[in-house]
Amino acid sequence: MADDLVLLQALVACVRARLERARRDEAGALSLEWVAVILGILTVAGVVVAVVVKRATAAANKITIP
Repeated sequence: MADDLVLLQALVACVRARLERARRDEAGALSLEWVAVILGILTVAGVVVAVVVKRATAAANKITIP
């Protein structure tokens, strides 16, 4: 669990740094830069969904029906 959170925090930090750079230099932002930012956001969202599904499935498998 801790490893997943560390990975998620690192991904979020990278995306935030990229967004901050894009905001500061907004006038010369290229379409390719925005595509990279969007792909980064989608990657983080995908990781979050994968972690949530993994944990939910593990918790659901622990449920026993008498």
